[in-house]
Amino acid sequence: MATKLQDVYDAFLAKIEADDWMETEYLDIARKDWYMLLNSAKFHFRYPRVSLESNEEEFFEDLGNDEIQVLSTLMRREWLDRC
Repeated sequence: MATKLQDVYDAFLAKIEADDWMETEYLDIARKDWYMLLNSAKFHFRYPRVSLESNEEEFFEDLGNDEIQVLSTLMRREWLDRC
């Protein structure tokens, strides 16, 4: 069973305080932004134990909690760099 991108997004959102992403009317825009942050984070993930290939909904392989936490931390770093 593949890991949903939302699992990584949830871990990322737990690491930040961003009320502007909590508006449901902008959820589609927020998801596109999270996807771009995730793609940037994947670029910086040096030695993943599983493939990080994905489509816009899920990873093609199962990610463990370690990979999810690393990706969410790298997403947070990308988000902070833009702030």
